[in-house]
Amino acid sequence: MKKKEIVTLAVIFIIVASILAGALYLGNRHRIGGKEPEPHSHEFGEWSVVSEPTCTAPGKQERICSTCDKVEERDLYPLGHRLGDWVLTDETKYVKSCTVCGKDAHIQEIPTVATEDARFHLTEDRKSYKLVAIVSDESDVILIPSEYNGLKVTEIGEEVLANCKTIDTLILPDTITKIGVDAFKASSLKSIFIPESVSEIGDSAFMDCKNLESVILPNSVTSIGTDAFARCESLSEVYIPEGVVSIGNGAFGKCSSLREVRLPESATEIEGYTFSSCTSLERITLPKSLTRIPESIFNNCKSLKNIDIPSGVTLLESGCFAGCVSLLEVVIPDNVQKIERSVFTNCQSLRSVVIPEGIITIEYSTFAYCPALESITIPSTLRSIASSAFIGTGDKLKTVSISPENTTYSTDGRSIFSKQTSGIKKILLGASNGVIPTDAGINEIGACAFRGRENLTEIFIPKNIVSISDSAFWECPNVKSITYEGTVAEWNAMKRGFDWFGGSDIDVVHCSDGDTKLIVDRAPSAYD
Repeated sequence: MKKKEIVTLAVIFIIVASILAGALYLGNRHRIGGKEPEPHSHEFGEWSVVSEPTCTAPGKQERICSTCDKVEERDLYPLGHRLGDWVLTDETKYVKSCTVCGKDAHIQEIPTVATEDARFHLTEDRKSYKLVAIVSDESDVILIPSEYNGLKVTEIGEEVLANCKTIDTLILPDTITKIGVDAFKASSLKSIFIPESVSEIGDSAFMDCKNLESVILPNSVTSIGTDAFARCESLSEVYIPEGVVSIGNGAFGKCSSLREVRLPESATEIEGYTFSSCTSLERITLPKSLTRIPESIFNNCKSLKNIDIPSGVTLLESGCFAGCVSLLEVVIPDNVQKIERSVFTNCQSLRSVVIPEGIITIEYSTFAYCPALESITIPSTLRSIASSAFIGTGDKLKTVSISPENTTYSTDGRSIFSKQTSGIKKILLGASNGVIPTDAGINEIGACAFRGRENLTEIFIPKNIVSISDSAFWECPNVKSITYEGTVAEWNAMKRGFDWFGGSDIDVVHCSDGDTKLIVDRAPSAYD
């Protein structure tokens, strides 16, 4: 064989050997102890982002098998443009730009509402016009005209677009000074441009606009009417500028998506129910100039945990914090002179209350159904506590502090007693352990003293008690026994008020000389 042929065969042999060796290596790469790996189910880890998606381009994620290092990939969909509000670029052109990439994603020529499609009335001074109706426009974006018959259009009249279900965006000209009653009530409006010329927003102007997401009021606005934005369920953001003086009753009531509000210092005329049932409201800033907390202003604001009451406030009106179930603490300023009824009713998380000097009366249901209340501090000036002031409160009450200078009430540290008056000393609020003192000076259990106590399982009434008032042990569902220290005859001679006990199914009272039937007289009803 020639030398050249031998060399050629040798080269071929080397190449074939290399290929076989490579194949052998690849076949053994995942062997364990020289054996083929067992077939297995992949155990993939968490997906991780390899590249982020953009508005127009997809991204990518991957995850790796912890056993064999197999990689799986998947695409992330493009985000798509996130359009902001319409922005005026000239007199008739409006642009929606992407809030992420800034690209002008939607440009629209906005024609002014044609005069034949609108109705106008002269204002009272006959110097300008009021828009009173739009009769045929079905556009999703509407630009109100600034002039008619050579005079400015200065007012939006009543019910102009009420119940309109086609409108998305409304643009008002800078000639408008007033938005009338029910102007856009229950419309499909999502966004609105309110110019600096507007000073007054009428009653129910945007009520029930369930798609309205945000409102920025201009600095020119001084008045927001009753129910102006009530039940705008998607409204999560509102800016109320310095300059607003009056906010009407229920102006933002039941705006269930509203989370935070700052009221300006100028807002001195705030009516009741302004933020009632704003169930997502977490933070509120009140003006330092405020002198009263209006009636039910924060009623049923279930997410409100803390609130700073301005030091100049002298009056807490009825129900102003009722139903604030997340409210943990509240500091009542020293200047407060009156706390009206039901102010803290059903504040289920409220733990402590310090009633400042100067308060004379705790009215009915003020702290009713506050089951987490642990401490109460009562000033020297307090002279009257309504019988229902603490209904359903007391199961966790650990500390009661009363000023030693108070001439009407006293405490043993856990209960509230009225001091001796005409020979009668009452328990007004019973201790959390349900113990009734045997002190001879205590001879009456006051109305509602233990009402609503779910932790009460046994009632022991000492012999020194001669009277049990209305509803004293009403709504005590877990009571298993009632024991009276005296005899059956003494029990029967005791004065007991209407509905003094109720809630459980026990039917006897254990006395020192035997048992007697449990008798509870019902309170008279208007329906009896």
